[in-house]
Amino acid sequence: MLIRKAVYLNRVRKSQFFSRRKLINFQKEATDELLIHAKKNVPFYKKKYSKINSLSLKDYPIISRPEFLDAGIDTFSKIHKYIKKESLRERATSGSTGNAFTVKYDERAYDYLESIYARAFFAQGYNPFKKMGYYWYEPLKIKPHNLLGLFRRHYISCYWSMSKQILELKKFNFEYVHYFSSVLYYISRIIKPSDARKIRPKLILCHAELLSDKMRERIEKTFNAKVLDMYGTTEFVRMAWQCPICKGYHVEEDSMVLEILDENNNPCPPGKQGRFVVTGLANYLLPLIRYEMGDYGQWSKNKVKCGRGLRLIDGVEGREDDFLISKSKEKIPPKKIIDALDPIEELAFFKVIQIKKDEFDILVQVQKEIPKEKIKLALNPLLGEVKFNFKKSPPLFSKRGKLRLVENKSIWGGV
Repeated sequence: MLIRKAVYLNRVRKSQFFSRRKLINFQKEATDELLIHAKKNVPFYKKKYSKINSLSLKDYPIISRPEFLDAGIDTFSKIHKYIKKESLRERATSGSTGNAFTVKYDERAYDYLESIYARAFFAQGYNPFKKMGYYWYEPLKIKPHNLLGLFRRHYISCYWSMSKQILELKKFNFEYVHYFSSVLYYISRIIKPSDARKIRPKLILCHAELLSDKMRERIEKTFNAKVLDMYGTTEFVRMAWQCPICKGYHVEEDSMVLEILDENNNPCPPGKQGRFVVTGLANYLLPLIRYEMGDYGQWSKNKVKCGRGLRLIDGVEGREDDFLISKSKEKIPPKKIIDALDPIEELAFFKVIQIKKDEFDILVQVQKEIPKEKIKLALNPLLGEVKFNFKKSPPLFSKRGKLRLVENKSIWGGV
């Protein structure tokens, strides 16, 4: 409902500036209410939490995605059967982890999370009266606020060829562009300078995939525009966004609780990488409590300078099967691999796949010969003296238009 969304948006635009104490109290009250609801109304939690009397979140077990999926319908709240079908809202995950599923929301939760989503755009400098070039996997539905001239999005299909996407970006020369990180990075590697000069957005918002330092630099240089990143998932919608003032990503702490934990499930101090464990505070229809995302990152050591109470992370380092394992068994973040290969201009596209302990497939798109020695020089310092299988390949897009650049398919994968 448009009025409810407007009320929520006004509320969350204020709550981002709550003091830390006020935000902590807000999270505590919301978490207590969620736990009481889950233990009373959700069969899965009612059984799992039967012996827990505490309302302290850390006393509750961590739930993995496979465990959640195995639970099936028992993860739904009893309120599910009282909600009219037309009032349900759904978002389907991409299945990039191999387990696609649909997340259901009641209207109240959906509108609140949509407001959190919109707030990030405002905070990053987007003018809602300007049309945005929006890369996506399905035609965009017209929403009531679009009819009022707000948040209008121009659909750029992930199924279009690169030449057609570039032509569309040139034709409309949007002030704001919203794109998957690796896809726009690929465009920035192959686009002709004469075409790039005709695409001059005021702001580029990347999302859906990892964005490394070199990826950002190349996109910014190609299009002469500022690039800001966003982080989100289907389960929790917007989770964090890069602040144009602070050095880091603000976590949406008024819609979720983020824990960053080490291998012993202890909280990681700022600067130490750990696993993301998330509790969503809005969706009572499908509660996710201490839900392990599979993503890794760290709290930032940088201070908040913009006046917001929302804490900062340094971004997302990747998920378990994004990390490669070197010959010395060191975990190598995917961003390091990408940044090592970025300077090799002969590569239009590249993907590094670990297939065995000491063996990697290197997929590349090149016009002439594969620059094998340059690639070895770039990767050997990170991976050690390992075997590389070089193969020519076009970009390998997922069914939803993602372009994953680093992947671990070996039994040695994970972190």
